[in-house]
Amino acid sequence: MPARRHRVSRGRPGVAYPQRVIDKALRLHRSGKLGFRQIAHQCGVLSHKTISQWTKKKMTPIARSLRSAMKGGPKLLTEAQARVAMGWLIFRNDLYLDTRVVRFQQFLARLVGRAPAKSWVSKFLKQRPMSSRLIQPTAPELVNPRAYRQGLKFLHALQASGKQPSQVPFADKTPAPQRRPTDLCLFLVGW
Repeated sequence: MPARRHRVSRGRPGVAYPQRVIDKALRLHRSGKLGFRQIAHQCGVLSHKTISQWTKKKMTPIARSLRSAMKGGPKLLTEAQARVAMGWLIFRNDLYLDTRVVRFQQFLARLVGRAPAKSWVSKFLKQRPMSSRLIQPTAPELVNPRAYRQGLKFLHALQASGKQPSQVPFADKTPAPQRRPTDLCLFLVGW
């Protein structure tokens, strides 16, 4: 039975190679003794085409990070603007002010000049320790002033007559409270 050869560990698709692997591959290429396939096999790189691409690009750590930052579509907010947006949400949440998605979109429209879609807001919240929750409006409903005065007058008359609360029959004539629409507000996770 032939001896088993040690297999070189290969990379995984979609996962960046460590800088040491790139440096080793470029060193071997500069030596001029090996082809792309041999270098790929020796360094554990999946494809010889990857080695070929590395030789044509600047592969320093700074250049790699700049290229990865440029991938994807243009970003709506810079990091500084994202911190401002987070601060705005936290500040308004602390003051119990409106933090609905619509209000946040209006703020961002003033900040960057265009309002983002709701899907963008959702992704923005997932990337940071933010979430959304349903809240009930907390503003008290206004009572009719005339009914309030009549109620006070009745209570004063009741108090003046010396009756105990258990002696007064009570019938609730108020309608069942109707469910008010809830608002989706943004807030920090864990609050």
